[in-house]
Amino acid sequence: MNKKDVYYDVVLEPTVEGYKAAREKLGSQEYVSEVLDYGGQSIVSLIETGQIYLCPRAYTLLMLLTNEHPIYKLKPKSRAKSVMDLVVNLDEEKRNAAYHIVNAGIAAKTDVHGIAEVIHCSANTLIGYENGTGKPSKRLLAMLLLAFKMHPYFSLVEK
Repeated sequence: MNKKDVYYDVVLEPTVEGYKAAREKLGSQEYVSEVLDYGGQSIVSLIETGQIYLCPRAYTLLMLLTNEHPIYKLKPKSRAKSVMDLVVNLDEEKRNAAYHIVNAGIAAKTDVHGIAEVIHCSANTLIGYENGTGKPSKRLLAMLLLAFKMHPYFSLVEK
C-alpha cells in the first residue's frame, strides 16, 4: 500500500493540553461530547483533567474539526450538512455493515496489521470486530473512512 491509497500520518499523538485548547475552540464540553459521540459531557471533563485515556483517534478528529491538525484539514463534500456528519451521522444501524465493507476494501490493499498501524488501534481489536465480538465506535469508523479516503461526507486535504 502506498501514500496514494492512505493517509499514514493523519493520526496524532494526543496531549491533554492540546485537547482542551481545541475543545474550547470548538465549543462547550457538552457540544464536543455530542460531535464526537461520547455519550455525555462528563467524558470530556474526565479527558481534560487527565483522569481517563485520551484516544489518538478522537484527538485527531478534534484537531481536524478545529483546523489545528499540522498537516491536513477537512474538506466537506457536497452532501455534508454540518460537522455532525464527521462522526455522529454515521448511521448507527449501518455502522457494523459499513465497518465490514470498509475493512474488506482496505484488506484488499493491506493486512489487518497495516490497518491497525494507520489508525493507531490494535490488530486484535480489529480482528475481534471482524469476528463479531464487539462493534467499532463511530470515532474509529470515522478515522478509518478518512484515513483510507472513503468517508461519505469529508475528505482530507493537505494544508
